[in-house]
Amino acid sequence: MAPAAGPGVAPLPVADARLQDATTELEEARSSGEPDRLTVALARYARALESVGHPKDAISVLEGGLPAPGCGERAGALFFAARAWVRYRLQQYEGATEDALEALAAFEVGGTVQPEVADCHNTIASVARSLLRPDEAAMHYQRGLEAAMAAGALDQELRLLCNFALLEIERGHLGVGLDLARRALGAAELAQEDYFCAVARLRLGLAYFYLGRLEEAEEQLSAAATLSKQLGATLPRIDSLQYLAWVRAELGRFDQALANGTEAVALAQQTPSFLGMASMVLAEVHLLADQPEQARALVAPIVATAHSHHPPERYMAQCIGVLGRAELALGNSEEGLTRLAEAVSDPAFSIHDWENVRLLRITGECEGALGHSARGLERLERARSALLQMGATRELRKAEAAIAALRDAPPKR
Repeated sequence: MAPAAGPGVAPLPVADARLQDATTELEEARSSGEPDRLTVALARYARALESVGHPKDAISVLEGGLPAPGCGERAGALFFAARAWVRYRLQQYEGATEDALEALAAFEVGGTVQPEVADCHNTIASVARSLLRPDEAAMHYQRGLEAAMAAGALDQELRLLCNFALLEIERGHLGVGLDLARRALGAAELAQEDYFCAVARLRLGLAYFYLGRLEEAEEQLSAAATLSKQLGATLPRIDSLQYLAWVRAELGRFDQALANGTEAVALAQQTPSFLGMASMVLAEVHLLADQPEQARALVAPIVATAHSHHPPERYMAQCIGVLGRAELALGNSEEGLTRLAEAVSDPAFSIHDWENVRLLRITGECEGALGHSARGLERLERARSALLQMGATRELRKAEAAIAALRDAPPKR
């Protein structure tokens, strides 16, 4: 094989102890001089580094140690599969897909189902999800899940269930996502796989949040955050804390919410792909706590980089929307409405994403309140339709109340 040239998705679980084991394995492999052993050890060490939040170190290991000369097909494929995942985490999407496809072709030789086939499909699916191609992502998650089950690879099955659940939740299939997360949690608890118990609870909490079941969301997200901390699993801990912050802000518990959101941002400093989303959620919490200046300070630098992100980040529309609402709260009506209109026209905006539909509902409300009734009603009706289809009852009630208020309002004189 010739060597080929990110909040959210679950990696395979790894604790510091496994990183230590991978370090020892790599040292022994280097001493052995065996090409296959060295190549596999490099791949495992890089996976371990990425899973504890060091993807840049992981890619340095892989780029500096290409498959050892003379290594076999399977060892080389394991190397490329590992590099594919690390590249995905670093948002090097083209390289990640190339590596995953090359590894997949090697693993599928001979028609034997191998666990690594599931891993490759997971990487390809996760790239497609990040590039806002949900149908393609769903196809590869499903293929990966089938491969994992056929190979009896429980860790890969749990990983794919959790990631598939996230995709379905993000694209508004809340009931489907909830079922996948419950399935993942049941299997993880039965197998006593604590890492995937944490990730499955994170998915459940997110689904409950979007559905408007805030107390259930808080319970699951709090459990996920606690378990992630115990395991030293930084990435699911960041996600759990940021959504726990948002839920608690919606429940009016602002001190707890600000503490959770601040902790998530601090943890995300070493993982740029998580920092933008964590900052946006903390800004949202500040807005809900009536602290628009702090909200603006958090998202303004992110929005300033909006045009440099290719492809656009999923959270960018939310950042622009938070900035618009902060400007409105600070009395800058024209700037605020302009930002909100920009947010719902963002390239990453999808009417199937709950967070975007909520933003559409808020934009319609703000426009209606400032005299743009027709445009506001149009946005609110679109939001209402999407929320009804999702089953997101709490947000649906808000949209319906806003529509009724606009329709009943006396005409402007």
